[in-house]
Amino acid sequence: MTQHKTRGVALIRPVDPVYPKLPPIARKLPLVEDWVDAALFARNWKERSAAFEALTHRSMTSIFGFNVRCAHRAISGYVSCALEHLCETEISRGDAASWYLLARHAAWQAAGRQFIAKTRPGAFLEFRRSNPGYDRAFAALASQRSA
Repeated sequence: MTQHKTRGVALIRPVDPVYPKLPPIARKLPLVEDWVDAALFARNWKERSAAFEALTHRSMTSIFGFNVRCAHRAISGYVSCALEHLCETEISRGDAASWYLLARHAAWQAAGRQFIAKTRPGAFLEFRRSNPGYDRAFAALASQRSA
């Protein structure tokens, strides 16, 4: 996604975070830790987005065997756990906004939509086309949320 100067959109802390509600054993599962590490150890959103895409693809293929019905809820949970660790106060990039759309928190989804609405037309579609794991997860979540 080509980045253009777009005014940031404020993020509020979730009222009901996902990560603290996970049983302690679940927090230690390699995949949960991989998502949190990807969020925390990336130097910027470009690296973080690439790491999230790789984890999404891995989750959608090897773990769930392309079973999108099972994977969409899990991906949303993993993304939420990872983003909760960032403690960001605003969305200022299109790739970040795209990942916030997948979170379980309605306020974060709304902020992601608001930021994307302010970006160059077609930028979100370009992001989806260049990130096939994200695209599958987004399509599955969009259909689930509209049902």
